Amino acid sequence: GDMAFWLRAIENRMRDRGGYALIETRDVKSANGVTGKQLRFGHDDESNKPHLYYITLFVTDAAIFVLEAGGSKELMTSQATQIDAAVAGFRTE
Repeated sequence: GDMAFWLRAIENRMRDRGGYALIETRDVKSANGVTGKQLRFGHDDESNKPHLYYITLFVTDAAIFVLEAGGSKELMTSQATQIDAAVAGFRTE
């Protein structure tokens, strides 16, 4: 499938099976110039502690690349620069 297909499939799975809500969709680019999308989801666990989960997707003719990062909102916020750098530094080759 194309990017739109995979984005919808991921969003549906996260909502239906994990109870996550889509907060934001961002455009991203890999280190070798491939454009992609990052879906950012939020969820409150049973103790009402907020969690964030990011799924970054790059779709090429040869492969689908999925990068995931998740944890407490506090942890994800404190590590935002490192997460963004890891996505920007990823190569789809």
